[in-house]
Amino acid sequence: MNRSVPQMAADLFEKLSWPDTTEEEWRRTDLSRLLPKGMLDKTADLPILGTGDINERPAPLLPENYAARVITERGIPVAMALSEEAVKKGLSIQWVSQDSSPEDFPTDLERSANAELNTETDRITAWHWRSFPGALHISLSESVRLKEPVIIEEKLIAGDEQSPLFSAPHLHIALPGSGELNLLWCFYGAPEVQESVIPVVNAGLTASIGENSLLNIALNQNLGNGVVFFLHDHLLLERDSRLEFTEAHFGGRLVKTRGRVILSGKGSEARINGLYLAEEDS
Repeated sequence: MNRSVPQMAADLFEKLSWPDTTEEEWRRTDLSRLLPKGMLDKTADLPILGTGDINERPAPLLPENYAARVITERGIPVAMALSEEAVKKGLSIQWVSQDSSPEDFPTDLERSANAELNTETDRITAWHWRSFPGALHISLSESVRLKEPVIIEEKLIAGDEQSPLFSAPHLHIALPGSGELNLLWCFYGAPEVQESVIPVVNAGLTASIGENSLLNIALNQNLGNGVVFFLHDHLLLERDSRLEFTEAHFGGRLVKTRGRVILSGKGSEARINGLYLAEEDS
C-alpha cells in the first residue's frame, strides 16, 4: 500500500485531541464524561492486528438467495463465499490489507481515504485510518443490478479477558453506472471480558456510487451494552444515483455515528435512517 494514507492518518492523530463538545459534530457527545479517563488513549496504544489473507480462508455456508457472505473477526476476514451466479454477473470482493503494495491498492479506496483525511477530520477518524488492518473492497461490473444481498458479519472476538479490545473494520463499495447492490453489515458476538474492559469498535464505510445506480445498506449492531461503537462514513453519489442507508443499534455503552454524503450530480438522492434501542438502565 501507499504508506501515505496510514502515515498521514498517524500524523493527524498525533496533532489532534479527542473530540469535545466545542466541535459541532460532537456537541452532544461529551467523551470526557461518558468514558473513563484515559480509556481511549489506552486502547489507541494497542498494536495493529495482522492483516490476514482472504485467499487462505475457508468458505462458510452461503444462505439461499444470497450473493455473498464474508465473516470477519476484529476487522480481518476469516471466511468468504460468493455464489457462482453473482461472480458471473460481475461481483468482486477483494481484501486489501493495510500493507498492500501500491499497485494492489485500489485508487478509489485511496481517494476516499484522502478525501476524509484532507477535510475537517477528527481524531477518531484519523485513528481508524491509522490502525485499520485493511478493507473489504466490494465492486460490481458496469450495468449490473444484483438483487441478491451481500452479507458481512463482523465478530468482536476477545483474546485475554483483561486486555483492551479494539476493532477497526472498513468497507469500501465501488458501484459503477447503472448498478444496484444490496448490503447487510452485521456486528454481533459480545465478547466475554472483565467488567473493567471496554471494547471499542471504530468502523469506517466509504463508497462511490455511479450514475443511475442504487446502493442499499442495512447496518445492524448488537455487540452488547458494554461496547463503544464509532462509525464514520464518506459516501459519494453521482448523477441520478440513490442511497438507502439504515442503521440499527441494539445496546451499547456509547454509539456515535457521523459522516458525509456528497451529492455531486443532479438528481442524486440519499435517505439515511437510524434506530437505537437500549435497556432501561443503559
